[in-house]
Amino acid sequence: MIRTYPLFLLFCILSCATRIFAGGIPGTSATFIDSEHGYSFTYPKQWQARLYRSGIVVSEVNSPNGHAGVQFRIIKYNITDKTFTANYINAIEDDLSARLLTQSQDKIHGRQCIELSFQAQRGGSQYYLYQLLCFIPEVSKLIIIQAGCKAAEKAAVAPIIHQISKSLVVLDPEKL
Repeated sequence: MIRTYPLFLLFCILSCATRIFAGGIPGTSATFIDSEHGYSFTYPKQWQARLYRSGIVVSEVNSPNGHAGVQFRIIKYNITDKTFTANYINAIEDDLSARLLTQSQDKIHGRQCIELSFQAQRGGSQYYLYQLLCFIPEVSKLIIIQAGCKAAEKAAVAPIIHQISKSLVVLDPEKL
């Protein structure tokens, strides 16, 4: 008799390992829809998302302990993506005494995005900062996703921050 139990167990483990909160395990994620500004994102249910209308900030989602958060910002831009990105990096480095760790390009739901990560120090503590610049050229707008946590919590929190950011869907560019 052939034992299929190990194969079935391996399949289950691989299946669960490839699922993330943004797409997979029912009951572990929630979708936030900002119908006024025409975008949505997915986040872990234990995190708290809310509209947050403060200048360019339109929404935010925070970890259960409040030590990490993600803010969604919408701005208008009138320079090239490359120039904007260079100016943005300089501003973060200067304003937050931060050091650029990584910079990469990505396409998220068909949109050109720039991912940035920084290390910063504030009040004697080290912080990990993550920025996703999602350009919406047809309306000359940009969604900036800014996130951060204490550097000591980066290993646990950064994957969640990245998943929230990469779940961004622009539903209606004209509303941005």
